[in-house]
Amino acid sequence: EVSANEEAILEHFAALRPGSSTNMIAGLNRVYELAQQNFSEELLQRVILFGDGNANVGNTDLTRFNELTRINGQEGIYLSGVGVGTHYDWDRMDQLTDAGKGAHIFIPDSNEVELMFGDYFNKLVEVAADQIAIEMTLPQDVTLESFTGEEVSTNPEERLQNIILAAGDDMTFVARFKVAREEALDEPATLTLTMRPLATGEEVVFNVEMARFGDLVESPGALFERTKLVHDFAKLATGSFVPGVTEDTLLETLNGSDTLDWGLQEIQGLLNR
Repeated sequence: EVSANEEAILEHFAALRPGSSTNMIAGLNRVYELAQQNFSEELLQRVILFGDGNANVGNTDLTRFNELTRINGQEGIYLSGVGVGTHYDWDRMDQLTDAGKGAHIFIPDSNEVELMFGDYFNKLVEVAADQIAIEMTLPQDVTLESFTGEEVSTNPEERLQNIILAAGDDMTFVARFKVAREEALDEPATLTLTMRPLATGEEVVFNVEMARFGDLVESPGALFERTKLVHDFAKLATGSFVPGVTEDTLLETLNGSDTLDWGLQEIQGLLNR
Protein backbone atom coordinates (compact mmCIF):
# COMPACT_ATOMS: atom_id res chain seq x y z
CA GLU A 1 0.00 0.00 0.00
CA VAL A 2 1.78 3.08 -1.26
CA SER A 3 0.76 5.90 1.08
CA ALA A 4 1.52 3.97 4.27
CA ASN A 5 4.92 2.82 2.97
CA GLU A 6 6.00 5.71 0.78
CA GLU A 7 9.22 6.43 2.66
CA ALA A 8 10.40 2.82 2.54
CA ILE A 9 9.51 2.54 -1.16
CA LEU A 10 11.47 5.70 -2.03
CA GLU A 11 14.47 4.42 -0.02
CA HIS A 12 14.47 1.20 -2.04
CA PHE A 13 14.30 3.14 -5.30
CA ALA A 14 17.17 5.39 -4.19
CA ALA A 15 19.29 2.34 -3.40
CA LEU A 16 18.97 0.87 -6.89
CA ARG A 17 22.11 0.97 -9.01
CA PRO A 18 22.33 0.21 -12.76
CA GLY A 19 24.50 -2.66 -13.92
CA SER A 20 25.47 -4.00 -17.31
CA SER A 21 22.63 -6.47 -17.81
CA THR A 22 18.99 -7.13 -17.11
CA ASN A 23 17.47 -10.36 -15.78
CA MET A 24 13.92 -9.48 -16.76
CA ILE A 25 12.64 -13.01 -16.16
CA ALA A 26 13.63 -12.87 -12.49
CA GLY A 27 11.82 -9.57 -12.07
CA LEU A 28 8.66 -10.74 -13.82
CA ASN A 29 8.69 -14.03 -11.89
CA ARG A 30 8.85 -12.18 -8.61
CA VAL A 31 6.25 -9.54 -9.39
CA TYR A 32 3.70 -12.01 -10.77
CA GLU A 33 4.18 -14.16 -7.68
CA LEU A 34 3.38 -11.14 -5.50
CA ALA A 35 0.47 -10.11 -7.72
CA GLN A 36 -1.13 -13.54 -7.48
CA GLN A 37 -0.63 -13.68 -3.71
CA ASN A 38 -2.56 -10.41 -3.42
CA PHE A 39 -5.12 -11.07 -6.16
CA SER A 40 -8.62 -9.71 -5.56
CA GLU A 41 -11.55 -9.83 -7.96
CA GLU A 42 -12.72 -6.50 -6.52
CA LEU A 43 -9.55 -4.62 -7.53
CA LEU A 44 -7.83 -3.66 -10.78
CA GLN A 45 -4.84 -6.00 -11.22
CA ARG A 46 -1.83 -4.70 -13.13
CA VAL A 47 1.88 -5.39 -13.46
CA ILE A 48 3.78 -2.37 -14.84
CA LEU A 49 7.14 -3.12 -16.42
CA PHE A 50 9.65 -0.26 -16.73
CA GLY A 51 12.54 -1.03 -19.05
CA ASP A 52 14.32 -0.66 -22.37
CA GLY A 53 13.22 -4.13 -23.52
CA ASN A 54 16.80 -5.36 -23.71
CA ALA A 55 16.85 -8.44 -21.48
CA ASN A 56 20.29 -9.98 -22.01
CA VAL A 57 20.75 -12.22 -18.95
CA GLY A 58 18.99 -15.47 -18.19
CA ASN A 59 16.19 -16.89 -20.30
CA THR A 60 15.43 -14.15 -22.84
CA ASP A 61 13.39 -16.30 -25.18
CA LEU A 62 10.23 -14.40 -26.12
CA THR A 63 8.05 -17.50 -25.77
CA ARG A 64 9.08 -17.69 -22.12
CA PHE A 65 8.15 -14.04 -21.60
CA ASN A 66 4.77 -14.66 -23.19
CA GLU A 67 4.10 -17.59 -20.88
CA LEU A 68 5.11 -15.54 -17.86
CA THR A 69 2.71 -12.70 -18.55
CA ARG A 70 -0.20 -15.14 -18.33
CA ILE A 71 0.89 -17.34 -15.40
CA ASN A 72 -1.56 -20.21 -14.86
CA GLY A 73 -3.92 -18.48 -17.28
CA GLN A 74 -4.72 -15.95 -14.54
CA GLU A 75 -7.25 -13.50 -15.93
CA GLY A 76 -7.03 -9.92 -14.78
CA ILE A 77 -3.31 -9.55 -13.99
CA TYR A 78 -2.35 -7.74 -17.16
CA LEU A 79 1.11 -6.45 -18.07
CA SER A 80 1.55 -2.79 -19.07
CA GLY A 81 4.89 -1.54 -20.37
CA VAL A 82 6.64 1.78 -19.81
CA GLY A 83 9.57 2.15 -22.19
CA VAL A 84 12.69 4.09 -21.21
CA GLY A 85 16.27 4.39 -22.42
CA THR A 86 18.25 5.42 -25.48
CA HIS A 87 18.66 1.95 -27.05
CA TYR A 88 15.05 0.93 -26.80
CA ASP A 89 13.84 -2.44 -28.07
CA TRP A 90 10.37 -1.35 -29.20
CA ASP A 91 9.47 -4.72 -30.77
CA ARG A 92 10.34 -6.71 -27.64
CA MET A 93 8.30 -4.49 -25.32
CA ASP A 94 5.41 -4.42 -27.79
CA GLN A 95 5.35 -8.21 -28.02
CA LEU A 96 5.55 -8.56 -24.25
CA THR A 97 2.64 -6.23 -23.56
CA ASP A 98 0.57 -7.77 -26.36
CA ALA A 99 1.02 -11.12 -24.64
CA GLY A 100 0.16 -9.52 -21.30
CA LYS A 101 -2.94 -7.81 -22.76
CA GLY A 102 -1.74 -4.41 -21.58
CA ALA A 103 -0.91 -1.01 -23.02
CA HIS A 104 2.59 0.04 -24.06
CA ILE A 105 4.00 3.57 -23.98
CA PHE A 106 7.44 5.15 -24.36
CA ILE A 107 8.68 7.97 -22.10
CA PRO A 108 11.10 10.24 -24.01
CA ASP A 109 11.23 13.09 -21.45
CA SER A 110 9.84 14.45 -18.18
CA ASN A 111 6.93 16.18 -19.93
CA GLU A 112 5.68 12.81 -21.12
CA VAL A 113 5.94 11.46 -17.56
CA GLU A 114 3.57 14.19 -16.36
CA LEU A 115 1.15 13.45 -19.21
CA MET A 116 1.11 9.65 -19.04
CA PHE A 117 1.02 9.37 -15.26
CA GLY A 118 -1.41 12.24 -14.96
CA ASP A 119 -4.28 12.81 -17.38
CA TYR A 120 -3.70 9.63 -19.39
CA PHE A 121 -2.88 7.15 -16.63
CA ASN A 122 -6.13 5.26 -17.21
CA LYS A 123 -5.03 4.53 -20.77
CA LEU A 124 -1.96 2.76 -19.38
CA VAL A 125 -3.72 0.49 -16.89
CA GLU A 126 -7.37 0.19 -17.96
CA VAL A 127 -8.10 -2.36 -20.68
CA ALA A 128 -11.43 -1.75 -22.39
CA ALA A 129 -11.53 -4.71 -24.79
CA ASP A 130 -9.37 -7.49 -26.16
CA GLN A 131 -9.50 -10.27 -28.77
CA ILE A 132 -10.06 -7.60 -31.41
CA ALA A 133 -10.08 -8.70 -35.02
CA ILE A 134 -11.04 -6.88 -38.22
CA GLU A 135 -11.84 -8.98 -41.27
CA MET A 136 -12.49 -7.50 -44.71
CA THR A 137 -13.91 -9.37 -47.67
CA LEU A 138 -12.86 -7.68 -50.90
CA PRO A 139 -14.29 -7.88 -54.42
CA GLN A 140 -12.57 -10.26 -56.80
CA ASP A 141 -9.35 -8.86 -58.33
CA VAL A 142 -8.81 -6.43 -55.42
CA THR A 143 -5.75 -7.30 -53.33
CA LEU A 144 -4.13 -5.74 -50.26
CA GLU A 145 -0.73 -4.19 -51.02
CA SER A 146 0.17 -2.58 -47.67
CA PHE A 147 -1.29 -2.05 -44.20
CA THR A 148 -0.25 0.17 -41.27
CA GLY A 149 -1.93 -1.71 -38.41
CA GLU A 150 -0.17 -4.02 -35.97
CA GLU A 151 -0.51 -7.26 -37.94
CA VAL A 152 -2.28 -8.41 -41.07
CA SER A 153 -2.88 -11.69 -42.87
CA THR A 154 -4.56 -12.62 -46.14
CA ASN A 155 -5.15 -16.16 -44.83
CA PRO A 156 -8.51 -16.34 -42.96
CA GLU A 157 -7.27 -19.38 -41.01
CA GLU A 158 -4.11 -17.71 -39.68
CA ARG A 159 -4.26 -16.63 -36.04
CA LEU A 160 -2.78 -13.19 -35.33
CA GLN A 161 -1.43 -11.73 -32.08
CA ASN A 162 -4.13 -10.59 -29.65
CA ILE A 163 -4.94 -6.86 -29.93
CA ILE A 164 -6.23 -4.83 -26.97
CA LEU A 165 -7.81 -1.40 -26.62
CA ALA A 166 -7.18 0.75 -23.55
CA ALA A 167 -9.71 3.16 -22.07
CA GLY A 168 -10.38 6.02 -24.49
CA ASP A 169 -8.48 4.42 -27.37
CA ASP A 170 -9.49 4.50 -30.99
CA MET A 171 -8.05 2.31 -33.73
CA THR A 172 -7.38 3.62 -37.22
CA PHE A 173 -5.14 2.37 -40.00
CA VAL A 174 -4.23 2.99 -43.62
CA ALA A 175 -4.56 0.25 -46.22
CA ARG A 176 -3.42 0.36 -49.85
CA PHE A 177 -5.19 -1.83 -52.41
CA LYS A 178 -4.35 -2.96 -55.92
CA VAL A 179 -7.36 -3.04 -58.26
CA ALA A 180 -6.73 -5.29 -61.24
CA ARG A 181 -10.23 -4.85 -62.68
CA GLU A 182 -11.88 -1.42 -62.68
CA GLU A 183 -15.38 -2.92 -62.43
CA ALA A 184 -14.46 -4.23 -58.96
CA LEU A 185 -14.81 -0.70 -57.59
CA ASP A 186 -18.57 -0.96 -58.22
CA GLU A 187 -18.89 -4.30 -56.42
CA PRO A 188 -19.77 -4.87 -52.73
CA ALA A 189 -17.41 -5.50 -49.83
CA THR A 190 -17.91 -6.38 -46.17
CA LEU A 191 -16.14 -5.42 -42.94
CA THR A 192 -16.51 -7.49 -39.77
CA LEU A 193 -15.26 -6.32 -36.36
CA THR A 194 -15.03 -8.86 -33.55
CA MET A 195 -14.11 -7.86 -29.99
CA ARG A 196 -14.52 -8.83 -26.35
CA PRO A 197 -15.38 -5.91 -24.02
CA LEU A 198 -13.81 -6.56 -20.62
CA ALA A 199 -16.96 -5.22 -18.93
CA THR A 200 -18.98 -8.26 -20.05
CA GLY A 201 -16.36 -10.78 -21.18
CA GLU A 202 -18.69 -11.76 -24.03
CA GLU A 203 -17.67 -11.55 -27.69
CA VAL A 204 -19.56 -9.07 -29.85
CA VAL A 205 -19.56 -8.82 -33.63
CA PHE A 206 -20.29 -5.77 -35.81
CA ASN A 207 -20.88 -6.14 -39.56
CA VAL A 208 -20.66 -3.34 -42.11
CA GLU A 209 -21.98 -3.97 -45.62
CA MET A 210 -20.66 -1.70 -48.39
CA ALA A 211 -22.76 -1.74 -51.53
CA ARG A 212 -19.87 -0.25 -53.53
CA PHE A 213 -16.21 -0.78 -52.61
CA GLY A 214 -15.19 2.35 -54.52
CA ASP A 215 -17.07 4.54 -52.02
CA LEU A 216 -14.59 3.52 -49.32
CA VAL A 217 -11.70 4.58 -51.53
CA GLU A 218 -13.22 7.80 -52.84
CA SER A 219 -14.74 9.08 -49.56
CA PRO A 220 -12.80 7.55 -46.63
CA GLY A 221 -13.88 10.24 -44.14
CA ALA A 222 -12.32 12.57 -41.56
CA LEU A 223 -10.79 9.79 -39.45
CA PHE A 224 -8.87 8.56 -42.48
CA GLU A 225 -7.48 12.05 -43.10
CA ARG A 226 -6.33 12.22 -39.47
CA THR A 227 -4.76 8.77 -39.70
CA LYS A 228 -2.93 9.73 -42.89
CA LEU A 229 -1.44 12.80 -41.17
CA VAL A 230 -0.18 10.68 -38.27
CA HIS A 231 1.10 8.04 -40.70
CA ASP A 232 2.97 10.61 -42.80
CA PHE A 233 4.54 12.18 -39.71
CA ALA A 234 5.66 8.79 -38.40
CA LYS A 235 7.27 8.00 -41.77
CA LEU A 236 9.10 11.34 -41.88
CA ALA A 237 10.20 11.03 -38.25
CA THR A 238 11.81 7.65 -38.97
CA GLY A 239 13.58 8.89 -42.09
CA SER A 240 11.27 7.27 -44.64
CA PHE A 241 10.30 8.93 -47.91
CA VAL A 242 6.66 9.93 -48.35
CA PRO A 243 5.73 10.91 -51.94
CA GLY A 244 4.61 14.54 -52.10
CA VAL A 245 5.00 15.11 -48.35
CA THR A 246 7.71 17.03 -46.47
CA GLU A 247 7.85 18.42 -42.95
CA ASP A 248 6.96 21.85 -44.36
CA THR A 249 3.92 20.67 -46.33
CA LEU A 250 2.71 18.59 -43.38
CA LEU A 251 3.03 21.57 -41.03
CA GLU A 252 1.22 23.76 -43.56
CA THR A 253 -1.68 21.29 -43.61
CA LEU A 254 -1.85 21.23 -39.81
CA ASN A 255 -1.64 25.02 -39.53
CA GLY A 256 -4.52 25.33 -41.99
CA SER A 257 -6.85 23.14 -39.90
CA ASP A 258 -9.10 24.51 -37.16
CA THR A 259 -10.14 21.09 -35.82
CA LEU A 260 -6.89 19.64 -34.46
CA ASP A 261 -7.22 17.24 -31.54
CA TRP A 262 -4.53 16.89 -28.86
CA GLY A 263 -2.55 14.30 -30.85
CA LEU A 264 -2.34 16.44 -33.99
CA GLN A 265 -1.55 19.49 -31.86
CA GLU A 266 1.42 17.59 -30.42
CA ILE A 267 2.67 16.76 -33.93
CA GLN A 268 2.19 20.41 -34.90
CA GLY A 269 4.30 21.46 -31.93
CA LEU A 270 7.08 19.03 -32.81
CA LEU A 271 7.21 20.26 -36.41
CA ASN A 272 7.35 23.87 -35.23
CA ARG A 273 10.54 23.25 -33.22
